[in-house]
Amino acid sequence: MKVRASVKPVCKHCYIVRRGGRVFNFCSDPRNAGRHKQAQKRGVRLTPKFQTYRTTA
Repeated sequence: MKVRASVKPVCKHCYIVRRGGRVFNFCSDPRNAGRHKQAQKRGVRLTPKFQTYRTTA
């Protein structure tokens, strides 16, 4: 399985599936099933490293 930034169908037998928040590409042709398997990387969470709290003086 190849992990890529963007998943695209390689041949006419490939199909795209969404599972668990990830995007996968599978191929129904038995000759190319292992070669065309792809998964899209999970997105990076946009959370700040340091949380700042505002204090009133």
